[in-house]
Amino acid sequence: DEEEHRVFRMRRNDKMSKVMERYNDARGAESGTYAFLSEGGTMINKDKTPDEMEIKDGYQIDAMLHQHGGFGPSSINFLS
Repeated sequence: DEEEHRVFRMRRNDKMSKVMERYNDARGAESGTYAFLSEGGTMINKDKTPDEMEIKDGYQIDAMLHQHGGFGPSSINFLS
């Protein structure tokens, strides 16, 4: 799968699960297909909000495809 860049807008008090669901829907993927990682490489907690995570405009989240032997990188930019 080629690298893809998507931008999503969300409210600062919405749970991260909302943008994860929107990303999966846009890709036609089932929930759990992708692992979402912060800029530091740690897994995103789907129950946290952008405010709780101190996410700022332009923050990038990587969506990694779960598979054996590799991954398919993709990016999401956060805009409030």
